[in-house]
Amino acid sequence: MKPFLETLTRPAFALTTVASYRRAATAPDLRLRPRLQLIRRTAAAFCGVSAAELRDPRTAHAKWVRQACMSLQRELTRGSTPEIGRFWGLDHTSVLHACRIIADAAQTHPQVARDLATLRTRCQTRLEQME
Repeated sequence: MKPFLETLTRPAFALTTVASYRRAATAPDLRLRPRLQLIRRTAAAFCGVSAAELRDPRTAHAKWVRQACMSLQRELTRGSTPEIGRFWGLDHTSVLHACRIIADAAQTHPQVARDLATLRTRCQTRLEQME
């Protein structure tokens, strides 16, 4: 028969170990957040949308800008979809959906591809200045 304290402490220890491992695995990169913010500000300025409108998921007119921004953040920062999703307050699947929508739109509509290329170069320039 096991002592009573041993039966209590082992599962608690296992849970704290798993929780600390998950926290370490999902901890955001401290260098990533300023880069994500810079891309969001650049996209907002390029498209004439305020940063508050871009952050608010209820603003439908900023949806395309928000999705393009997520796609560029994924491309330019090499951040993971969960990290980018946490930055926006969304799930990682929303980031994947945004990347697919923007890729499809860029292939279908030449103007979207041109605007995305212009925005990409502006973001790249500002990221290089940041370093």
